[in-house]
Amino acid sequence: WTGADYIDVNADDGDIITGLEILKDELLVFKKNRVWSLTGFGTGTFTLANLNERISGFGATSQRSLVNIGDDVLYMSFRGGIPHIRSIQRTRFGTLVDGGIISGNIEATMDSISKTALNTCAAGFDGRRVWFAVANSGSGTNNLVLVKDVIGQKLEDGWTRHTGINASVFLTFAISSQQHLYFGEAGNDVQVYRFDGATSDNGTAISFQYISRKFTPAIERRSKWKYLYLDQDGNSTGYSLTADLSPDGYTYNNLGTVSNSTAGSLWGTMVWGTGKWGAPTLIRERLTIPNTIANGVQVKFSNSTLNASISVRNFELFYKPKGLRDL
Repeated sequence: WTGADYIDVNADDGDIITGLEILKDELLVFKKNRVWSLTGFGTGTFTLANLNERISGFGATSQRSLVNIGDDVLYMSFRGGIPHIRSIQRTRFGTLVDGGIISGNIEATMDSISKTALNTCAAGFDGRRVWFAVANSGSGTNNLVLVKDVIGQKLEDGWTRHTGINASVFLTFAISSQQHLYFGEAGNDVQVYRFDGATSDNGTAISFQYISRKFTPAIERRSKWKYLYLDQDGNSTGYSLTADLSPDGYTYNNLGTVSNSTAGSLWGTMVWGTGKWGAPTLIRERLTIPNTIANGVQVKFSNSTLNASISVRNFELFYKPKGLRDL
């Protein structure tokens, strides 16, 4: 290596380079507290065209936390008391700008992860969902995975939490004709796994739980909650979904279970060919909410059956506001 074989990126600024990522035709150089962009040209030799500081005050904690999702590069950043997942994005005018914090809605979760293990954070993108593997406080491996669907949603919208995926690194690779997202497991078996369309975790049942936001029609008055309406995609095998409701966000009361089975038919028992006439593809159920008067409620759905395939399209709550009392 000679003096012409390297490029100084604001040398002697007291900051260190933590990772590199490409966004369109620019190479992003991440430091702990800054983000720079580099452009140039040449094949046999490289000519530097531009070197600009794009973001000041925020940088990345590790190389593996950088992930390109198209028009954005997401990264784990830590400044202040709470780590955040941030974005640097390219506008339609070709300018790189700070996309801000995209993990603001899960700040309590971000506050609970290990601040001393942020350098092990790993991120991946499967073309629809972005995955961030982090270490919960006290864990030696990335035992919590935060997932966001970026199609048709704002980047700052909700996330899902996954456990049992101890990913130390993500990689998108096409061993066959189709690209898949793989991850290296850092827990017990230290193997490489592939995300696919399977309905089990390598033969083990996947326990899932969805907890809604709190629905509060009017903060100044309570409501009598009557029914929960639920729409599911039908399944020929039929699996049960457990529904619970909480008036305080802590205590959940069971409302019952609903099946997504399409084994029946809508127009009697006549069979034409191999399919039943009028077999439903969308299952709508109504569950009664027993004796619940509260300002607001939260709904929880869960299932832990091996190979269960469940898809909830929509749910609605029916309630009646209570009258206000004179002071």
